[in-house]
Amino acid sequence: MHGIAQLRHFREVNVLVALVIVGALISLNTQYFLTTNNLMGVFRAFSLTAIMSIGMVMVIITGGIDLSVGSAMGLAG
Repeated sequence: MHGIAQLRHFREVNVLVALVIVGALISLNTQYFLTTNNLMGVFRAFSLTAIMSIGMVMVIITGGIDLSVGSAMGLAG
């Protein structure tokens, strides 16, 4: 198997294709979906989560992962 036939077997690719199709359908039905203001709002809301995720990725890559971080956050409220 080569090329596209091989890519179809990965779940991540299928999810990405479904996400693109849903985005295309929404943008066809709504004139405000792909506007600059809407995309900037999405990026602003996403930025804090992305910064925290990058920090956790660095911890995972260096092998210093501590799975109790999520439990401590849950207990702290």
